[in-house]
Amino acid sequence: SEVGIASVRDGRIQRANDALAQLAGWPTPELASLTLSTLYADPADYARRWPHQERELRVQGRWSGEMQLRHRDGQLLWVQLGLRLVSQGDPSVGFIASVVNVDARHRAELAVTLQAERTRAILDSVLVGIVTVGAHGIEWMNRSARRMFAGELNDFAGEPIATVATESPGHPLRRTDWLERLADGQAETFECRVKARDGREFWVVGNAVATARESTVGRQVTFALLDI
Repeated sequence: SEVGIASVRDGRIQRANDALAQLAGWPTPELASLTLSTLYADPADYARRWPHQERELRVQGRWSGEMQLRHRDGQLLWVQLGLRLVSQGDPSVGFIASVVNVDARHRAELAVTLQAERTRAILDSVLVGIVTVGAHGIEWMNRSARRMFAGELNDFAGEPIATVATESPGHPLRRTDWLERLADGQAETFECRVKARDGREFWVVGNAVATARESTVGRQVTFALLDI
């Protein structure tokens, strides 16, 4: 099995398979003399986690989560750790620990997050108002959009984009079918008047683009609004 497996009792590894030895960089016989905390990137992290893990083991008989494992050579990698009691309701008898390498996935997710943060930093610097809208309303606005609408993100988060639409009949921002009518990458241009929270009304030319999310499930529409 590619899953690292160890039998643990009183915090000390009793037996371990070759897969765990390869993940941790320790020879299999030497693993049996180590405490489980040795494998943590920060042994203090083990001390912080264990009270919660022990409670879950007593109540549920199992626990799972992600942690950083320290290879014997000092390299850190993210793993999925699962704990399962040998005897239901009695952690003192010991538990089985399973370790799966998820470092590549974790680093890919981190790269996507960092890229999203860089993109938002760039969008914050442009003069066009950028508003991202999901199925449950506004999710993000750049600095220009916040200035344009006279409010902060907290004032608009979760609200429909129609919250800044005027009462004009057929107002494009009052449409509720943007996610259905636009395919991924498809854009639609429009002109309309918008009303800021401070009562100002002004004309904008807008562009709506539908995209799939990079790191979460679902689709979103991004509105780019230029004050004309």
